[in-house]
Amino acid sequence: MTIQEMLAKMNPQMLAQGLAKISSSLSPEQLAQAEAAIKAMGSDTSAALKNLDSAQLQAELQSNPALLKQLAQNPELLSKLQSIIKNK
Repeated sequence: MTIQEMLAKMNPQMLAQGLAKISSSLSPEQLAQAEAAIKAMGSDTSAALKNLDSAQLQAELQSNPALLKQLAQNPELLSKLQSIIKNK
């Protein structure tokens, strides 16, 4: 099973919990890279996120599980985030 398949089967609350766990274990540089990757997505969703600072972005993703699930279904974003996490 791929990460994309796992994420597709997760409910929004599980995704939010996973985001919190991952973000707490990343370095500040990795968090900045992840933030940039999320903001760089070329969708209407990312346009609303571009003006948020990192704390606001994390709060928005944790409080908006539908948005988090939408981002989790983006294969390009997942690929970028996987490469950031692998460089831990």
